[in-house]
Amino acid sequence: MHRELRLANRLAIFFVGISIFLLSLPLSGLVASLKFSLQYLIEPELYQGSSGLERLSNIPSSLKNLLLADIQNRKLKDEIKTEPVLESEVDSLKTENDRLRSEMDLGKRASFSFAWAEVIKKSPADWYQDFIISIGKNKGIELNDPVFAIGDSSLDAIGRVVEVRSNTAVVQLLTSDLSAVDSYSVSQSSRTRGLFNGLVQGQDSPNLQISYLPVQAPLKEGDKVYTSPNSASFPPSIFIGTVSRVYPVDPFLIFKSADVFPALSPSEINEVLVGRGIKKTEINQ
Repeated sequence: MHRELRLANRLAIFFVGISIFLLSLPLSGLVASLKFSLQYLIEPELYQGSSGLERLSNIPSSLKNLLLADIQNRKLKDEIKTEPVLESEVDSLKTENDRLRSEMDLGKRASFSFAWAEVIKKSPADWYQDFIISIGKNKGIELNDPVFAIGDSSLDAIGRVVEVRSNTAVVQLLTSDLSAVDSYSVSQSSRTRGLFNGLVQGQDSPNLQISYLPVQAPLKEGDKVYTSPNSASFPPSIFIGTVSRVYPVDPFLIFKSADVFPALSPSEINEVLVGRGIKKTEINQ
């Protein structure tokens, strides 16, 4: 035991002596390389930026190349870490671009203007009924103005204005049980427009329901539902949602119905596009 302790003490004294000896030598050649290497391992930030490049100028070329390679490697690792952030920014720009393209396309189909607004209040008690947006009479908003939102590269119908205040407005959602809008469906198998219109109604729940379709009307799960040219509030061919369930035909009824999953749920809507000045004559054009 004492022998091992003496050996450890001697080794410690030896390394301390070596360290003092190396420190006393001129900083050139191997000693300089060793010092800079240890310094870089302990505090690599010293060799970052313009001041770091000045330090590297005093290092032997072989070690300098190694340190430069390691510095470049660290930079690449930092760039890899920021890649998700850059991807998020690209996705955000893509969404904004798609939104503007949709706005331009809608503008070609009807002669009315738009106003962007933020959703500033949602009530848990009325989650599927309505919410409040950040513009009102100050931006020319009127009762029954249609309200849209941008979904997956499409413009989606989400509701209409039911109350207008000075700087805010209340939007009644399509999911509200007080909401109804004329619609038509598009078969996903034939990709053709359905020949029969129906009425999409809210259920105060995540799903809508399309009703009053004739029993012979083609309707399957996955079919797309759009606003009808007969709608009193919306321009035609605006996406509403996707058929999620077709109910069996009741022999005592002369129509069929189905559940429709809306294009966007209230939790996904943070900003909206309000169509201003839409008149029935413009919609029919």
